[in-house]
Amino acid sequence: MLGSLTLPPLPEIVTTDWQSIKDLYSISKYPHLHLNSGSAGIMPTVVQDKVAALTRQMNENPPYEMWDSWAELRYTNGKRLAAHINAKHEEVTVVRNTTEAMNLVIFGYPFTAQDHVVYGSQEYPYGVGSLKQAQKKHGFDLSEITMHDVDEVSDEEIISRYKAALRPNTKLILISYVSFREGRILPIKAITELAHANGTEVLLDAAHAYAHFIHDVKDLGIDYYATSLHKWLTAPHGTGLLYIKEDHIAKLLPPLPSINDEQDIKKFDHLGTRPFQLEIGISYALTFQDTIGFEKKANRLLALTQYWTDRIVDMPGVKLHTPIGKGRCGAVAAFSIEGRSSTALLKTLMDDYGIHTKVSGYPQGKSFLRVSPNLFTLESDLDIFVSAIQQETTK
Repeated sequence: MLGSLTLPPLPEIVTTDWQSIKDLYSISKYPHLHLNSGSAGIMPTVVQDKVAALTRQMNENPPYEMWDSWAELRYTNGKRLAAHINAKHEEVTVVRNTTEAMNLVIFGYPFTAQDHVVYGSQEYPYGVGSLKQAQKKHGFDLSEITMHDVDEVSDEEIISRYKAALRPNTKLILISYVSFREGRILPIKAITELAHANGTEVLLDAAHAYAHFIHDVKDLGIDYYATSLHKWLTAPHGTGLLYIKEDHIAKLLPPLPSINDEQDIKKFDHLGTRPFQLEIGISYALTFQDTIGFEKKANRLLALTQYWTDRIVDMPGVKLHTPIGKGRCGAVAAFSIEGRSSTALLKTLMDDYGIHTKVSGYPQGKSFLRVSPNLFTLESDLDIFVSAIQQETTK
């Protein structure tokens, strides 16, 4: 039997406290403490089971017949995903990740050799690499804003740097909502306003924003929004979302097959055969989040960061590389210990304490450890982490 118009529901989920929520993840049985959710989320066990069942169903049936039979479910998922950021369903399409979403915009944008494009040094290398590739093709001018001190400067200073970088011919700014290196939330609305006053459009790398903290694309005013759903929504790997402001869709020509000369968001969907069941599996990730409550989730993620940073900020030799507080960070923050190699500290935390974090920083510049807990993290877990840092500062 091919796909149906409804999905079997998730089993009843009991969430009486944060321990009961942690128990919904298989990671609760891992031999180490996982503090690197920023790289990729981990699906709750109930969502994993549903996606596995969908995979079996997909591989037991003809792929495009299954895809067609899931049309109504795909439509519903699109509406739910769009509503999460206050977008119209007609402005979003499911893609495979943030990089693909950015590429569809960058390689579909009508650049000319007379144009100017801006990005900051804090940006994810794949986004920057896409701009440099497009520059080779179109010959536009590409400028980098120095942002390696984004952990230290004020919002006003950040805004002023973007303002100073604008020229009359600046067509596009690529900027991250959350810096992937240290987890700082950037003043996107203010930057978008000054960009639009200059006739410049904004492509937002929102890889670390979607399902992480509450935001609204209409309030932000951004033109293009690219995100991964496998991070903070903990949807299946290989799922992402692209938002394009409705009146910009027609002018983009994505590097995809043209079918019936479509001028709506559907022209960004012609990606060929792929694991179609993963897009359907998004439904379960959304339902799991709805069960927890998104505002409750967002507040919890910030509270976890505040918990561990409050306890290490005054330790001798410890430096925080992320401004802490609502609107300044979420579940991603970074720190370093004076005189200690971040790479060596990463290994020590894993080998001696069973704690997994991530080395981050800037090429030929500062280095630090990025820490990103999740809903399966308890204060008692973070106490283990804080104790380890305290012991390392005394060595």
